[in-house]
Amino acid sequence: MWWQEAIRAGKALRVLGVSGDDLDALTEIDAPNSPIVVGLCPPESGARARTIVDLVAGELQNAVLNLYPTWLSAFGDAGLTADRGSLGVAAAVAIARRMSKQTTAYSPFVVDLARSAASNTQPRSEYPTDIRLSGLADLLRRSYGRDDIVIVVTADYEVTDRAAAIGSAAEWLAHAGRLTVWLVGHEFDQLTRIPCINLRCDRGATATAVPSGSPDTATASAAITLTPFGGRPAANSAAEQFLERALAREPWASERVWNRGVDGLDALAQPIRVDLQWRYERIIVELDGADHRAPQKYAADRLRDNLLQFAGYMVLRYPNERVLDDVGAVVTELREVVRARSD
Repeated sequence: MWWQEAIRAGKALRVLGVSGDDLDALTEIDAPNSPIVVGLCPPESGARARTIVDLVAGELQNAVLNLYPTWLSAFGDAGLTADRGSLGVAAAVAIARRMSKQTTAYSPFVVDLARSAASNTQPRSEYPTDIRLSGLADLLRRSYGRDDIVIVVTADYEVTDRAAAIGSAAEWLAHAGRLTVWLVGHEFDQLTRIPCINLRCDRGATATAVPSGSPDTATASAAITLTPFGGRPAANSAAEQFLERALAREPWASERVWNRGVDGLDALAQPIRVDLQWRYERIIVELDGADHRAPQKYAADRLRDNLLQFAGYMVLRYPNERVLDDVGAVVTELREVVRARSD
């Protein structure tokens, strides 16, 4: 695979020769040997190294809390399901303590995360950032069952005055989390101290430049993007998490499936993963961030919708803002459609 030689845990790299499509495809790969991909476009204002590090640590912590209890179930306790309500606080803490004995993560931090997730409270904040990042990276690996994490940094603005801060943050994140950080594109050429790899040359193909704002960083729901976790709402999407909490209370929605591939497509067609679906009723629901209004992504969405509709699926799209502002109306619409397609 083209990306494997650019996986160097603990290192930051400047990466050339990859396109936005390459990065989107890498994010979607669902295989144990593929990396967990975290997309980041550093804020244009206030882009100090500490600000960027704190942003990433905070967003990863939110994602890990949303993935609970997958990182506990990955420990192998029999009977533990992916249901957030399957464990009481005391049981979650006990499993976290046992798990911490077999991980490099700092035990008090992991136990505090488990307690917070089980009780729906905020974790304590007194842990040093390097301890938090190391523990969060370890829990992400356990959740996905994958070894490698890549933070893909892109910029849709001139980084001349901010390059030093972005470079320092990238090196710190790579070292503290034992992960790989890619600084993608020529915007980071001035960071000559960071090694550069040109994947276009290594692949013997021509790659177009990464478009502004790619990966999908222009959403209203999160400051990062994250490889989807099959069977669960996206850990970095407030809209998906919010809709899931509403649907979990609805008996008619029990057959919903989050972030899985679509069955029944042409065997030669590229696999398509969708946000939410009801397979028997052949209903697909997509929640769109602001980036989906960009011409390139809008056109790609229409092509996908046409393929899915040709295969007999009904495709419903909701902007993230509508879900967050009026989830009751969205749930009502979905209930009517599911019932109509069930008859």
